Amino acid sequence: MIRGGAVLYRDVFDNKPPLIHLVSALGWWIAPDPSSVWRLEVVALFALAGCMFAMLRVGFGFSLGPSLVGLAVGLVTFRNPDVFSGGGLTEEYGILFQTAGLAAFGWAAYRAPSDRARAAAAFGAGACAALMLFARQSFALSLLALSVVLHLGLARRRHPVRSILMWEVAGFMVPIFVWCAYLWWTGAITAVLDLVRDSMALVGQPGKGAMGARLVAGLGWMVQSVFDGRTRLAWATLIGGVVVVFVGQSSARRRDALSFPPFVVPIWFFAELTAVAAPAEYYGHQYLPFVPIWSTLAALTVHMALPTAVDRLRWRAYTAAAIMVALLGIEMLVLDAPFRADPKKGWYTFAPNARLSPAVLQRIEEESQRAGWRSYVPLDTMAIAVLLDMPLHPATRFINQYAYQFTSAETARAREFLEAIGNTDMVVEEKRRQRLGSQMEQQIGGILRSRFVMLFDTPEHRFYARRTPTVPPGP
Repeated sequence: MIRGGAVLYRDVFDNKPPLIHLVSALGWWIAPDPSSVWRLEVVALFALAGCMFAMLRVGFGFSLGPSLVGLAVGLVTFRNPDVFSGGGLTEEYGILFQTAGLAAFGWAAYRAPSDRARAAAAFGAGACAALMLFARQSFALSLLALSVVLHLGLARRRHPVRSILMWEVAGFMVPIFVWCAYLWWTGAITAVLDLVRDSMALVGQPGKGAMGARLVAGLGWMVQSVFDGRTRLAWATLIGGVVVVFVGQSSARRRDALSFPPFVVPIWFFAELTAVAAPAEYYGHQYLPFVPIWSTLAALTVHMALPTAVDRLRWRAYTAAAIMVALLGIEMLVLDAPFRADPKKGWYTFAPNARLSPAVLQRIEEESQRAGWRSYVPLDTMAIAVLLDMPLHPATRFINQYAYQFTSAETARAREFLEAIGNTDMVVEEKRRQRLGSQMEQQIGGILRSRFVMLFDTPEHRFYARRTPTVPPGP
């Protein structure tokens, strides 16, 4: 829809920031097929592996050995099917720009050969920070925590903090200014303010428990998703991580060899855990932002364990080969299509082969031509196949519906959505969709019973058609 000229949030609404939609629209512009979007994601994940290595090697100052170990641990965590969840996620693009920004920051602060190179790297770090927020707004907490700790570390070492910070702010403001200008020019600024209110309401809604209880629940879900329910392994990792950070922070010789204070790791961890726990909705892919944290902790562990002489070895002959193996491993181990299309986990939603059957399409096209149908409403959450293959046009900008978007059936947004259902020609309901609250469900059910008939259903969807003399009721 965006590729066809729709304005994000004004014409098609989603609760996510714009980056993933713009990247997908770019893939669709290259070739109008889901496989094109998937290939673009492959390129992005190749870049993620490179940026993660650059974060460890350049941004944090680890030597080659710990950096490669950290990269390997990060890729293993990324490979976890309950964390990756089939891909096509905002978090994977967010950590791409997070790791790139940290690498650029480290280059600007500790390795830039000239003032011009330092300014360019700091500008790039600020731009990456903005793009990270454009991927997912929950990265704001880790951005704040990392910024404070890393800049305080610069001040302690008497580096040019003011100059670096000035260029970072400039780089951060450029994408923000461009996006705000676009929203103002297209008249979508009001819709974006609605999105911000959604995010705040999701964090503060009652019935989710105190923040402490949410944090404990978030840790519990991490044990299940990341550690596959192995509680002892999770506790061993936690205790070992605390010990490594404490020893690393206490050893001046080891600490000063790095470009960051080791105590940034638990602060970074707590910031991401708070971002996960705030809405009290826990899914495996929400732990993708922890991948750079695990890789940093692994690199720090190796850095502390290796003798100084071994840690300083420069294994130049193996650098290119090791990095190439790690990069190629991403595509072989993570992005194979059968893995992404496992219907038992619901991962088919973003797989290239998620399409409506030819029989379903033929039935809809025949009925549309006979009855003059023009539009439909997808009553679902993530039914990509419907959005790709339906020959009719969506009659609503709310393609994916979530309960917190419709807090009451009396709100302007709810009335807009209910009016779209009442005036459309077809409704396609995903059987596993999330429910929108009792008021909304009663209104939707009343409209479907009074104005529509069941045309047919499939194992995944129910197809409703407007009551006309040419459409007989279904069984």
